[in-house]
Amino acid sequence: MSFSFGWWTLYFAILMPWVKGQTPGKRAMGVRVVRLDGHPVTWWHAFERAGGYAAGLATGTLGFAQIYWDANRQAIHDKVAGTVVIREGAPKVPGNWDLQSAGPGTKTQDVERA
Repeated sequence: MSFSFGWWTLYFAILMPWVKGQTPGKRAMGVRVVRLDGHPVTWWHAFERAGGYAAGLATGTLGFAQIYWDANRQAIHDKVAGTVVIREGAPKVPGNWDLQSAGPGTKTQDVERA
């Protein structure tokens, strides 16, 4: 099983950034994965997100069900990687999305001044 999980993780870590946040299934559904700041997913974010699937499984799939009560509709793997799934072509929602990527200890006032 771990061998399969390793190939599966590698598949997502390489495919997501290579095709700009879309797997074939996401493309068919018209959705894309982006970072919280709206930029494309890097290979590292994709690797973190793929690893976050293990956390979703470890919680007895409760980490996947989190999309039903989370304000941003993020599952645990999205929280781990700092990503969100968006509809292709949807307008960007205005807001201060750089807070998570600013790093630990950063206050809202510091980001707003930058």
